[in-house]
Amino acid sequence: VIQMNEALTPVNQSADESLYSFNLNDYLALVEWTGRAIVHPNKATIPPHVTSTFHRLNLRQSNWLDQIQRLNQGQPTMMGSIEKLREKAKAIKKNWIKGMGQAKLLYQS
Repeated sequence: VIQMNEALTPVNQSADESLYSFNLNDYLALVEWTGRAIVHPNKATIPPHVTSTFHRLNLRQSNWLDQIQRLNQGQPTMMGSIEKLREKAKAIKKNWIKGMGQAKLLYQS
């Protein structure tokens, strides 16, 4: 059982877990806002606590919804920062991974 303020286990198992760590409460707030914004795009105001999650995760909130909606279209095949995508491409012996362009739009430099 996980508590609402307990940090979630990072999906990527990154050595720098501080960038990706957030608690269940923050995760649920982000998911809830994302769903509302997709269903009612003209009514979805970003709450301050969700804005702070974007900042902490180094994400551009202006591109978040576009990125999430592209997941349903099979694009990109992976999500993450450019550095993480490059590391993954190298690990699987690929020159590139579909989604690099979107990562440039989504993640802050």
